[in-house]
Amino acid sequence: MMDNLAYILYAQSPALFLAAAALLLLGLFQHKKHRVWAVIELILGILSIVGGLFLYYLGMLYEHFTIHDFWHIRIPGWIGLVLMAALILFCSYRSIANRIRKRRTEKAAAAVEKKHAQQLEDAKNSAYAAGRADAAAKETVSSTVTAAVNAETSAPAENPQ
Repeated sequence: MMDNLAYILYAQSPALFLAAAALLLLGLFQHKKHRVWAVIELILGILSIVGGLFLYYLGMLYEHFTIHDFWHIRIPGWIGLVLMAALILFCSYRSIANRIRKRRTEKAAAAVEKKHAQQLEDAKNSAYAAGRADAAAKETVSSTVTAAVNAETSAPAENPQ
C-alpha cells in the first residue's frame, strides 16, 4: 500500500512541471503590477521545478521508472496533469471574470459621471438661457420706460393755469 502511494506521488512530476510553467508565466506577466506577488509566484515556480525533479529522481531511485521512459507519463501522472490543468483553467476563468466585472463597473461609473456632467451642462445652459431671457425682458422694460419718458418730455407741457 505504501509503495503504491509513493508511486503515485513520484508520478506527479509532470503536474509539478505544469504548475511551475503556469506560475513562472504568471509571475512574468504580473511583474509590473504586483511585484510582491510576482516574486512569490516566481519562487513557487522554481520550487515546483525543483520538486518535480526531486520526485522524478526519487521515482528512479526506488525503481518505479527508469531514465529510458522519461517521456512516458504514467496514469497517476495524467491524473495529476488533468487536475493541475483544471486548477489552472479555473483560476484563469476567475481572473478573467474579475477583470470583466471590474471593467464593467468602471464603464458604469464612467457612464454615471458622463450623465452627471451632461446634467450639469444642461443646468448651466438653461440657467444661461434664463439669464439671457431675463436680461432681454429687463432691456425691453427699460426701453419701454425710456420711450415713455421721452414721449412725456417731448410732448408740450400744459399750463395748469
